[in-house]
Amino acid sequence: MQNLKDKVVISGASSGIGKATAYKLGKAWAKIVLGVRRENKLKAILQKNHAIRRRKRAE
Repeated sequence: MQNLKDKVVISGASSGIGKATAYKLGKAWAKIVLGVRRENKLKAILQKNHAIRRRKRAE
């Protein structure tokens, strides 16, 4: 198993509590590993987190 020190692993990240947690930790610039069943939902989460990070960087 790879070293997971200082990383957060979220399963079920494409909906519900997992999705909300992914967004919240993304805003905090945490190193996150997302587990999802559908790749298209993963891409949507990543795009939103990248947009949030760009906005926070501009502030």
